[in-house]
Amino acid sequence: FAALSSDQYVVVWNVTCSAEKPKTGEIRGTKYEDRDGDGKLRDGGNRKLSGWTIYLDTNENGTLDKDEQSVVTRRNGEYRFRGLATSTYHVREVGRDGWKQTYPSSEKYDVDLGPGQIVKKIDFGNFKLGRICGAWFEDKNGNGRKDKGENGLFGWTIKLLGFGQSDVSATSDTNGNYCFDNLSAGQYDVRAIMQDGWEQKTS
Repeated sequence: FAALSSDQYVVVWNVTCSAEKPKTGEIRGTKYEDRDGDGKLRDGGNRKLSGWTIYLDTNENGTLDKDEQSVVTRRNGEYRFRGLATSTYHVREVGRDGWKQTYPSSEKYDVDLGPGQIVKKIDFGNFKLGRICGAWFEDKNGNGRKDKGENGLFGWTIKLLGFGQSDVSATSDTNGNYCFDNLSAGQYDVRAIMQDGWEQKTS
């Protein structure tokens, strides 16, 4: 230690240091039903969907895990993640049976979020898969329509040809009924495989 003479003074400053709290950001978007399956969400006629789960896929495994943040779309189809730190976020939806995601085509977003940034229009769209059903029957009077007393034909093979389909078939049940499920938007041809001794009268 050094000794101080009588004309020397010690000056002590009280300094308070504070760190500014980091600004957090948000990610926002809307969930749509893409009714025509064209991948365009704001072209009119597409209703907004509530009750769908959107999540931040931290480990990028395509599955909502217990430790990952998620929200549910509101009545107007909107959702938002608040209080997000600066980082890259992978935003996905939880899919549902009977629906096909049409937007975005990559099925997810990679969002680079800056301090205090609000990123909007992280939207999702889904097409509700369709169904084609019919009946195969014996047209006894050959008038091209199903009349009373004309029964369905069991065990006939019905083929579906069209958009995104190849070699898809169904077999008529005991009442002659058949169905094709989970169909994407598009135009289809439905044809029966004719059996010997029969002639198709209607389609």
